[in-house]
Amino acid sequence: MIKKSLNILSKKLEKIDFILVTASTVICSLFSFAYSVYAKKYVLPLEYGIYTTCLLLQTYLNYAQLGVMNSYNRDYPQFLGAEKSEEARKLKNTAFCFVILIYLILMIIVDSAILLLYSNALLEKHYFWGYLLCPITVLLETIASFCIYTERMEGRYNMTAAVSLIKTVAAIILGLFAIKKWFYYGLYIMPITGSLLSIAFYFKTSLKTIRFKIDITTLKYSIHTGLPLLINSLVWTIMSSVDKFIILFFMTTEDLGVYSVPLMGFSTMVIVPQTISQIFYYKISRIYGETNSTHKLIDQCNQYTLLTSACTGITAIVAYYLLPILVDIFMPNYHAGIKPAQILIVGVAIYSATLLYSNIFSVLKLNLDLLVNTVVLCIFNIVTSTLFVMINGRQVENVAVGTAMSYFLYSLLLLLRIHKRFNYNLRKLIMSGWFPVAVSIVPCLLFEKLFHSNYVAMIVSIFTAGIVYITVFIQIWRKKNV
Repeated sequence: MIKKSLNILSKKLEKIDFILVTASTVICSLFSFAYSVYAKKYVLPLEYGIYTTCLLLQTYLNYAQLGVMNSYNRDYPQFLGAEKSEEARKLKNTAFCFVILIYLILMIIVDSAILLLYSNALLEKHYFWGYLLCPITVLLETIASFCIYTERMEGRYNMTAAVSLIKTVAAIILGLFAIKKWFYYGLYIMPITGSLLSIAFYFKTSLKTIRFKIDITTLKYSIHTGLPLLINSLVWTIMSSVDKFIILFFMTTEDLGVYSVPLMGFSTMVIVPQTISQIFYYKISRIYGETNSTHKLIDQCNQYTLLTSACTGITAIVAYYLLPILVDIFMPNYHAGIKPAQILIVGVAIYSATLLYSNIFSVLKLNLDLLVNTVVLCIFNIVTSTLFVMINGRQVENVAVGTAMSYFLYSLLLLLRIHKRFNYNLRKLIMSGWFPVAVSIVPCLLFEKLFHSNYVAMIVSIFTAGIVYITVFIQIWRKKNV
């Protein structure tokens, strides 16, 4: 009787895995946001600029895996959906072993070079420790990410929700003590701790069954099919780094530290949509593996995107009004970052809402389409951001305007490409991807002018968006039940 009840409960939880994972992500994001605010209380803009500069190295080290992880994320759930267990097992073993081997070698080479530069007085102490810890952090985060991806692809979404919450809280608590004691140097403690905790939690379910064996045929296939995805991701990373490079080129490291406030706004806007997109990516991969139907794949993406867009809209309202209040109270040294943050929040909200659509091209292995979009976006961002800085002045706000415009363009190109290639109704794409965000952002900007209190404007904006969302979802529900 008890076993039967537990099975029923388990099945019910599986049906709401999206809600649990999203709720966990939102809570973890709030904790991470609070941690970032606290960190800026003790770390000056110049030091935070150094930290952000060091993280650029860490970001690009992630691409040393030659697309094997990209292939794993795409093909593993498809193998599971098609019940090809042997192929899935080979891919899992090969991907993990290859990636770990690559990053161990990379860690030795990079850290040796950093030590050599520091011993010859070519690196300042702040940069030395930051660069030295980057390869170590990348290795640990790669293992942790592999575990999280595997858990979700194998359907244990609720497990990842619980673990994410526990490890985030524990890592942040330790990180807070580290920052209070070591200031700048304490910034590197939290991500390392979080990765170690994730590995410990997932070891039994994700890593214990792995055999240290690389299947050469599988590896060749993974690199061949994953490399285009990696290149697209690399171009995308270059695109997301353009604003930082422009600030470092035209301005100062301290300005980059101030720009960390807009980056907080960016992270707030993309974290929930990215998580939802990742979860649904595995689901639509399974659906395509089972049905092999492009039409069903896009229909499913359209439904998920509507929900993602609604969540993004509410997040945009809260971030737009709450971030300036927090900066003034807790981070007065970063006040210059408020306006750029609000600009970026608006631009990124539109992009974030349509994140899932890009996964259609990944699932269908249409990597060139994604690459073209991203290259266009990257070029556009470089040109617009540079022009705004050169014409309007060397201010962080001008970089934010160019970046926000670029993200909007990417979203537009994505919708147009889906419409053209798959002959899918453009109006449906716009209504699912942009409409929920638009009914949040437009009143948000309007009420900012009408009300003197940010709190009142935020509440009224959320209430207005909520009424529209409820009305739309009721209409959708009625159509489905006619």
